[in-house]
This record gives sequence, C-alpha cells and structure tokens, in this order.
Amino acid sequence: MRERDFGPGTRLVHDAATLPRCACLKQLAAAVLLVIAALPARADLLGPSPYTSPSDSPFWPFSGFVYFHLEDFDDHVLNTPGVTTNLGSATAVQQGYSGSIIDQVGLMGGCPGGGAAVPCDTLFNASGSVTFFFDAGVLGQLPTAVGIVWTDGAGTITFEAFDQNGASLGTVTGDHADASYSGTIDDDRFYGATHPGGISKIIISNGGGIEVDDLQYGAGSVGDSDADGVLDFRDNCPYYANPDQRDTDGDGRGDACECTDQNGDGRNTVADLVAINSAIFNPALATPLCDGNNDGKCNVNDIIAANVEIFSPGNSSTCARQPIPGP
Repeated sequence: MRERDFGPGTRLVHDAATLPRCACLKQLAAAVLLVIAALPARADLLGPSPYTSPSDSPFWPFSGFVYFHLEDFDDHVLNTPGVTTNLGSATAVQQGYSGSIIDQVGLMGGCPGGGAAVPCDTLFNASGSVTFFFDAGVLGQLPTAVGIVWTDGAGTITFEAFDQNGASLGTVTGDHADASYSGTIDDDRFYGATHPGGISKIIISNGGGIEVDDLQYGAGSVGDSDADGVLDFRDNCPYYANPDQRDTDGDGRGDACECTDQNGDGRNTVADLVAINSAIFNPALATPLCDGNNDGKCNVNDIIAANVEIFSPGNSSTCARQPIPGP
C-alpha cells in the first residue's frame, strides 16, 4: 500500500497491485479536484497609493458592485451600514478636536474651525490603531473589496485584512508620514484589500495617534481575468489585457476590444465598413477586431454587426476579445 500526501486533509491511497489502472486514475483525478477545491481564493492587498479624492481609489467609479459604501465621517459619525469599529463612532470632532489639526482627505490645511458645525471630520485614535468590523448579516454578504485612507500619524503604517473566517490575508506597510500634524495632504495614502471569499475586518495602525478617512467597502467580482493589473469590475476590456485602458470614443469599451473597429482607430464608424469589406476580399487584412458576431470570421455578417454598432450605438458587437455585449 502506498500513500501520498496532497496537503492538509487530503491523501491518496492506492495499491497498484490490486486496483485496476482506471480506478487509480479516477482516484488521482478525484484527489486533484479535492486539492484544487481546498485552495484558498486569491486575495490582493492594495497600496499604499496616493489619495486626494475618491477618484484615486482603485475601486473608482464604484460601479459593478452588489453594494458599495463610502464613509467620509463629515457628519461626525460612523453610520454607513454593516460596519463598526473598536472606537465606536468617536470621530476627531467628537473627541474635542477642531480646525487644521483634523487632516481630512484632499483638504490642504485641514478642516476649518467650527467643530460639529462644520461638515469636515476624520476618525481618530490616540492609541494609533483602528479596527473596522464588517457584518454580513446587515450587508447581506461580506464585502469583497475594502479600503481606508491614512491621513495622519507617525512612524511605519501597517494595514492588515482578514478573510471570512478571521484568518489574516496579509499585511502591507508604508513609511510616508511627513511628521506634520497641520492638515498636509501629500502623505495621504490608500490601503485596501480584495478577496472573493469576503473580508470580515481590517486593521490599520502606526506609532502614536492615527487619523483615517474615506472608509470604503463593497461586494462584487474582484478578479483580474486578463492579468493586466486592472480589476475586472473597473476594466474596460476585462477579457483581453489592455493595461493602458485607452478608450478613444469614451463608450466604456476599451480600444483593444472595440469589436468591428477593423481600421483600429478606437471608434466604430463608416470607415470600418469599408475596412471590413476590404478584409473580406483580402483576408490578410483582417484583424481580430474585424469580427462583430464572435464567430471567429471576418465576413458579410460582420458588416451587419458594424452597421448596428455605428447607427445604434450600444456596444452590441462581440468578438474573441469581448465575447459578451456591453462595455
């Protein structure tokens, strides 16, 4: 009897002398499937990256999610749904701070004076650590994308995210604090994580007091199918790598997967009808974007698809680089 270890909780045991070869192969295949099923879903840690407004978030424009929440604390409470913190809702203003000492995202010089009368605030903890807990019962499901913006503190900043079972997904560190406590913004940084299985909590900490702002979290697909460094939910060409995300005509579909754009100018125009016609009679001219109905060919049917795309815009054409309609 021989035994092979395929990882925790998975073993393949067989006796080559007594089991038919097909049975051995079946057991091997089953074991491999068990190993694959046991592999953890991939998690990605994000940042630290410069952040002066929500448009700097890797999740911007916050579309393609089942839900997405952004908490800026400007009403002086933490009241977006499904999240709590080890600080309760103790914002900087609630703790008695006011004016430029409050280092809000994107506001050079900090908040104006006026305390609670001014819609400007952050979350602050003198002990240097903030933990956010996410509640699947309230949200319907745990967020798969979470981020927080560090705005002030000292020393090395450490960010850690945890999966749906409370296991650490890893840590990210940064050394960008500028030693100023008067509303500077050049050192503000985004930290975040994505995890298909869900994120149950995050912790961000540094030496001394810490200020954070723009807590953001949402649930949705967070993969990068084409491995171009742009997450699927914000990729304008998710099935074909286009790290530059160029979209010449601004229709939400990247130039690299603009089906029926046979002349390659990033637009669907009458010029493409001419170019497709030329490619039909001279196949050597055909490009991967000649196809408009995803049949892998460049023919008269693609002229029809191009006509629809030109005169009834809606990203209805399909091809190998964009196999489904839509941006």
